[in-house]
Amino acid sequence: MTSRNISNHPILSSLNRLYQETKRLQQKRGNWSYVFEDATGLYNTVSKLQPSRILEFGTAIGFTSCVMALSSPKAIIDTIDLDEVNITLARHNFNFQGLSEKITTHQGDFDNVIDKLGKDYDFVFFDGFALEFGLLEKIYQHLIPQGVFACSNLSLCHDSNVAHFLGNAAIWQELPSIEQANTRIFRKHPSVHEK
Repeated sequence: MTSRNISNHPILSSLNRLYQETKRLQQKRGNWSYVFEDATGLYNTVSKLQPSRILEFGTAIGFTSCVMALSSPKAIIDTIDLDEVNITLARHNFNFQGLSEKITTHQGDFDNVIDKLGKDYDFVFFDGFALEFGLLEKIYQHLIPQGVFACSNLSLCHDSNVAHFLGNAAIWQELPSIEQANTRIFRKHPSVHEK
């Protein structure tokens, strides 16, 4: 099931309006806030893991934040987006969905905001443009042992350091992907000791 037909999902159907609005705004604004096309896959992944702290890169207008909040009811979510209009719309949508107490928005550059968070996360979702190696290192540092990193848009990244780091079986275990393999999922190995 893709996001296009979430209207049949017992929980995600409440987000159908938000999904449609995200698509409409993407076309109207012509910006890079593309709609994540596998809400059910993301929902199932997060629901199975039941993380308590989630960090999201790429809020857009809040669709995936809401999916994750509904899939892990006890989770607290920090979500980051550079676009001020997106953040304003996302806050409105979180309030409309009754999720504003669970989701905190941060407006700014990914690299700068993550430095200010200083929290350990058990699930990180990257839905930004092209992942850069410096940010990936920071994400890794913010993940707890056995924390999970879901990364979309890896096909847009042409940094061999990113591919090498994520492909290192000594520090990551790759889990089943979602979004027709466009979003890859990795678990941080617990045996890796950090500096």
